[in-house]
Amino acid sequence: MQRRLCEYPSGCQIIPAYVCPSSPRTTNPFVETTSIMCNCFQGPGSACLFGPPVLAGASDYTSVGGYNDCANSPLGQAYLFQNNCQPELYKAGPINVFQFSVSIDKITDGTSTTALFAELAGRPDLWIRGVKQTSAKAVFGTGAGHQEFNWGGCWACIDNTFQVMIGSGFQGVSNFPTGAQAHSGTPVCFLNCINTWSLNWYSFHPGSVGIALCDGSARMISENTSLTVLCRMQSYKGGKPVLDSAF
Repeated sequence: MQRRLCEYPSGCQIIPAYVCPSSPRTTNPFVETTSIMCNCFQGPGSACLFGPPVLAGASDYTSVGGYNDCANSPLGQAYLFQNNCQPELYKAGPINVFQFSVSIDKITDGTSTTALFAELAGRPDLWIRGVKQTSAKAVFGTGAGHQEFNWGGCWACIDNTFQVMIGSGFQGVSNFPTGAQAHSGTPVCFLNCINTWSLNWYSFHPGSVGIALCDGSARMISENTSLTVLCRMQSYKGGKPVLDSAF
């Protein structure tokens, strides 16, 4: 079975540097059911195509692809609400779906305050606020087009890249704010509420998440970091300043 699932043996390898020692995980390597493409890179509930299962080595870290402020993005809508509807000049992160050649000289917001990688730990198991869920189906539903897998937890899969942060409710996705709710100032969670692709960054470190910055440094970011600061840290040429002391 492992030979059949693992067409590319290198992708099945366990690489210790990609796995956080604090992260509990049922199996590694594990069978990853990958989302080939989600409609506009939406989160749970969107119409997605799923590829064949593959055996893959786990990763607790993901690339920073930025955020958006469209109507179905609680994080981006909340940013506009908090900043007098004044968007950043650019919202994509240093590793994004639109560009494949973001060099150091293009990071005009400062390499020491622009995030490159962040923890998104524990996948493929689904965790909500420190509680392991019995299945992704129980949370996201089983209807046509619903997400049935907490995908993207492997280092050699496309779902661990090109993420566009949209945030979640503070109880995971059960009170997921969108549209007018998000724009009206409904609280949005972006750290340690749910370990799902494009909804949060997530770790098993109390009150914080590990990130790597574009200058090569690594540090912990507090759950008390403001939404405005988090958004500005994700964009590499948004034109809004972030101070080291802000996170």
